[in-house]
Amino acid sequence: AGASPGPIQQPVAACSSHQQQRTYSSSSSSSSHHSIPRLQAPAPAAACPKQLHRGVATAAAGLPHMNGVQMARLIVQQEGIGGLYRGFWPSVATFVPSNAIWWGAYGFWQRLIWQQLARTGSSSQSTASMGAIVGVQAAAGVLSGCTAALITNPLDLVKTRLQVAEPVNGVVPRWGAVLRELLAEEGPRGLLRGVVPRMASSAMWGTCMVTTYEFLKRICALPEVTA
Repeated sequence: AGASPGPIQQPVAACSSHQQQRTYSSSSSSSSHHSIPRLQAPAPAAACPKQLHRGVATAAAGLPHMNGVQMARLIVQQEGIGGLYRGFWPSVATFVPSNAIWWGAYGFWQRLIWQQLARTGSSSQSTASMGAIVGVQAAAGVLSGCTAALITNPLDLVKTRLQVAEPVNGVVPRWGAVLRELLAEEGPRGLLRGVVPRMASSAMWGTCMVTTYEFLKRICALPEVTA
């Protein structure tokens, strides 16, 4: 008497069953329990479009614990040496503008903070204490990290998906294909996925880096020589 499942539920169930069939297993020989696991019976890509970008990361989730050497060997076995450099140019295209934006934003935020402090009469850069200088530098580092992460997050997101993309018929999806799929699935808002954790990570990294950099610059500076 109960209603039968609607037609929309059937593709979802089929997709789930394909995902459950994606398993890794080691060699059948009992003496080769240290061998590298290999992929068995991958799900057809046409059945689940979202599986196109669930490569090594998704597959490794079903594996026993693997160290870096074992994972590198697994990648080389499946994709060759080139697999270790997947996403290299997208990484360069992400890190170069990210660092350029970071340093530009650091100078901008530092000047802006000092201007605001001077306007309110709280402190000025020429008469500020060492604690105030470090505080301004740390605040500028946090704001710079957030700025760089926000602007370059779409590049980082596409780069990350490209690095973990699963080859389809031996071909790894290209940058444009990954971007088009992301926009088709989630729209423009999808380009900001994960932006808050990335901003937090970039802010912490930037703060640690710039405070260390400024500290070393101060202690390594040569004393001025008076004529």
